[in-house]
Amino acid sequence: MANPINIYVSVSKSLLLTLGFVVFALMVYVTLKNASIAKIIIGGICELVSIIGFGFSLYVLWWALKKRPVIRIYNDRVENYTLFTGWQTIYFCDVEIFTVIKVSGVQIIQAHFLNNLFQADKSLNTGLIGNKNKVCDLLNEKLNDYESVE
Repeated sequence: MANPINIYVSVSKSLLLTLGFVVFALMVYVTLKNASIAKIIIGGICELVSIIGFGFSLYVLWWALKKRPVIRIYNDRVENYTLFTGWQTIYFCDVEIFTVIKVSGVQIIQAHFLNNLFQADKSLNTGLIGNKNKVCDLLNEKLNDYESVE
């Protein structure tokens, strides 16, 4: 079998995510310095969220710096890595088309299945990759190549 085409997390987007959580944590800290009890409770919750988010952003940054792929495209399938479930495989024989959709301001790549094979369409983990349109075009090109061979 041929080597896969690997899609990686964008290092610049990972750095921006980490920087955003650091700035948020510093803003909450400055706000809590001279705050009343009500602000301390709400600020404590915000600080907890910022610490969890900062930890997650460090994990994503580590993933990007280690050059670990988030999507692997083969001739007959695409594999997608998600944090809690690991690698998930979508076979081209089950897919009608890949499209880029926008959900709450974030573009994601979605796989539309033939004959509603599954209850819902699946989306690929593409939140922090570079150009999603190019990746979607590459997936559709591989899908067309697979269908022409089949």
